[in-house]
Amino acid sequence: MSGTVCTLTIDRRYEDGTAFHSDTWPVIVENFKVTEKGGETGDFYYDITLTEYRDYAPGSVSLTRTSSNTVEAIAQKTRNAPSNQLVVGKMVTVNGVYCYDSYGAKPHGNGNGRTAVVGRILAETRAYPILLKTLSGAALGWCKKSAVTV
Repeated sequence: MSGTVCTLTIDRRYEDGTAFHSDTWPVIVENFKVTEKGGETGDFYYDITLTEYRDYAPGSVSLTRTSSNTVEAIAQKTRNAPSNQLVVGKMVTVNGVYCYDSYGAKPHGNGNGRTAVVGRILAETRAYPILLKTLSGAALGWCKKSAVTV
Protein backbone atom coordinates (compact mmCIF):
# COMPACT_ATOMS: atom_id res chain seq x y z
CA MET A 1 0.00 0.00 0.00
CA SER A 2 3.02 2.28 0.32
CA GLY A 3 3.06 5.04 -2.31
CA THR A 4 -0.70 5.00 -2.86
CA VAL A 5 -2.24 8.40 -3.56
CA CYS A 6 -5.48 8.99 -1.66
CA THR A 7 -7.52 11.81 -0.15
CA LEU A 8 -7.31 12.81 3.50
CA THR A 9 -10.39 14.63 4.81
CA ILE A 10 -10.36 16.25 8.23
CA ASP A 11 -13.89 16.96 9.45
CA ARG A 12 -13.98 19.07 12.60
CA ARG A 13 -17.21 19.20 14.60
CA TYR A 14 -18.46 20.86 17.77
CA GLU A 15 -19.39 18.74 20.79
CA ASP A 16 -23.05 18.71 19.72
CA GLY A 17 -22.12 17.26 16.30
CA THR A 18 -22.60 20.34 14.13
CA ALA A 19 -19.94 20.88 11.48
CA PHE A 20 -17.19 23.36 12.31
CA HIS A 21 -14.71 23.02 9.45
CA SER A 22 -13.76 20.46 6.83
CA ASP A 23 -10.60 20.32 4.75
CA THR A 24 -9.27 17.88 2.18
CA TRP A 25 -5.77 17.16 0.86
CA PRO A 26 -4.32 14.67 -1.61
CA VAL A 27 -1.74 12.58 0.26
CA ILE A 28 0.64 9.69 -0.39
CA VAL A 29 0.63 6.77 2.03
CA GLU A 30 4.29 6.34 3.00
CA ASN A 31 3.73 3.67 5.63
CA PHE A 32 0.61 1.76 6.72
CA LYS A 33 0.74 -0.87 9.46
CA VAL A 34 -2.15 -2.59 11.24
CA THR A 35 -1.69 -4.52 14.48
CA GLU A 36 -3.97 -6.32 16.90
CA LYS A 37 -2.65 -6.77 20.42
CA GLY A 38 -3.18 -9.92 22.47
CA GLY A 39 -5.98 -9.62 25.02
CA GLU A 40 -7.62 -6.83 23.03
CA THR A 41 -9.45 -8.89 20.43
CA GLY A 42 -11.20 -6.70 17.89
CA ASP A 43 -9.17 -3.59 18.75
CA PHE A 44 -6.93 -2.62 15.86
CA TYR A 45 -4.05 -0.17 16.00
CA TYR A 46 -3.00 1.75 12.91
CA ASP A 47 0.38 3.35 12.26
CA ILE A 48 0.11 5.60 9.20
CA THR A 49 2.66 7.98 7.72
CA LEU A 50 1.28 10.44 5.16
CA THR A 51 2.96 12.99 2.91
CA GLU A 52 1.11 15.72 1.02
CA TYR A 53 0.87 14.77 -2.66
CA ARG A 54 2.00 17.20 -5.31
CA ASP A 55 1.97 16.33 -8.98
CA TYR A 56 5.48 16.77 -10.27
CA ALA A 57 4.79 15.18 -13.64
CA PRO A 58 7.60 15.84 -16.08
CA GLY A 59 7.19 18.63 -18.56
CA SER A 60 8.96 19.05 -21.84
CA VAL A 61 12.11 21.13 -22.29
CA SER A 62 13.57 22.36 -25.53
CA LEU A 63 17.33 22.74 -25.68
CA THR A 64 19.07 25.16 -28.05
CA ARG A 65 22.78 25.75 -28.49
CA THR A 66 23.72 29.42 -28.41
CA SER A 67 26.48 31.12 -30.35
CA SER A 68 28.80 31.04 -27.30
CA ASN A 69 28.54 27.20 -27.34
CA THR A 70 26.32 27.04 -24.26
CA VAL A 71 22.99 25.26 -24.03
CA GLU A 72 19.79 27.17 -23.22
CA ALA A 73 16.86 25.23 -21.76
CA ILE A 74 13.31 26.50 -22.15
CA ALA A 75 10.57 24.75 -20.16
CA GLN A 76 7.25 24.32 -21.93
CA LYS A 77 3.85 23.76 -20.41
CA THR A 78 2.57 20.23 -20.85
CA ARG A 79 -1.12 21.14 -20.78
CA ASN A 80 -3.13 24.16 -21.75
CA ALA A 81 -6.60 24.63 -20.33
CA PRO A 82 -9.07 26.83 -22.21
CA SER A 83 -9.32 30.26 -20.61
CA ASN A 84 -13.03 29.90 -19.84
CA GLN A 85 -12.79 26.38 -18.34
CA LEU A 86 -13.20 25.80 -14.60
CA VAL A 87 -10.03 24.04 -13.41
CA VAL A 88 -8.10 23.78 -10.15
CA GLY A 89 -5.90 26.83 -9.64
CA LYS A 90 -8.12 29.12 -11.73
CA MET A 91 -9.12 32.52 -10.31
CA VAL A 92 -12.91 32.91 -10.23
CA THR A 93 -15.53 35.41 -9.11
CA VAL A 94 -17.89 34.07 -6.45
CA ASN A 95 -21.52 35.21 -6.39
CA GLY A 96 -23.34 32.92 -4.02
CA VAL A 97 -23.05 31.19 -0.67
CA TYR A 98 -20.18 28.94 0.33
CA CYS A 99 -20.45 26.26 3.00
CA TYR A 100 -18.32 24.43 5.55
CA ASP A 101 -18.36 21.19 3.54
CA SER A 102 -19.28 19.85 0.11
CA TYR A 103 -22.62 18.57 1.42
CA GLY A 104 -23.81 22.09 2.19
CA ALA A 105 -23.49 22.15 5.98
CA LYS A 106 -24.31 25.53 7.46
CA PRO A 107 -23.57 28.19 4.81
CA HIS A 108 -21.04 30.52 6.39
CA GLY A 109 -20.38 33.15 3.77
CA ASN A 110 -21.56 34.88 0.63
CA GLY A 111 -19.22 35.68 -2.23
CA ASN A 112 -20.84 38.95 -3.34
CA GLY A 113 -18.32 39.34 -6.19
CA ARG A 114 -15.33 38.09 -4.19
CA THR A 115 -12.30 36.81 -6.11
CA ALA A 116 -11.15 33.35 -5.08
CA VAL A 117 -9.07 30.45 -6.37
CA VAL A 118 -10.48 26.99 -7.14
CA GLY A 119 -8.78 24.55 -4.77
CA ARG A 120 -10.60 21.35 -5.68
CA ILE A 121 -13.46 20.12 -7.87
CA LEU A 122 -15.48 17.10 -6.76
CA ALA A 123 -18.04 15.04 -8.66
CA GLU A 124 -21.28 16.90 -9.25
CA THR A 125 -23.11 14.39 -7.05
CA ARG A 126 -22.14 16.66 -4.14
CA ALA A 127 -24.37 19.64 -3.43
CA TYR A 128 -21.40 22.03 -3.28
CA PRO A 129 -18.58 20.45 -5.36
CA ILE A 130 -16.20 23.44 -5.72
CA LEU A 131 -13.64 24.16 -2.97
CA LEU A 132 -12.73 27.83 -2.85
CA LYS A 133 -9.53 29.24 -1.45
CA THR A 134 -8.50 32.80 -0.73
CA LEU A 135 -5.83 34.40 -2.91
CA SER A 136 -3.31 33.63 -0.15
CA GLY A 137 -4.27 29.92 -0.19
CA ALA A 138 -6.43 29.59 2.94
CA ALA A 139 -9.58 27.46 2.65
CA LEU A 140 -12.68 29.58 2.18
CA GLY A 141 -15.49 27.06 1.72
CA TRP A 142 -17.45 24.90 -0.75
CA CYS A 143 -19.86 26.33 -3.33
CA LYS A 144 -22.08 25.31 -6.23
CA LYS A 145 -20.69 25.44 -9.76
CA SER A 146 -23.36 28.00 -10.63
CA ALA A 147 -21.97 30.38 -7.98
CA VAL A 148 -18.63 30.89 -9.75
CA THR A 149 -17.66 32.54 -13.01
CA VAL A 150 -14.27 32.13 -14.60
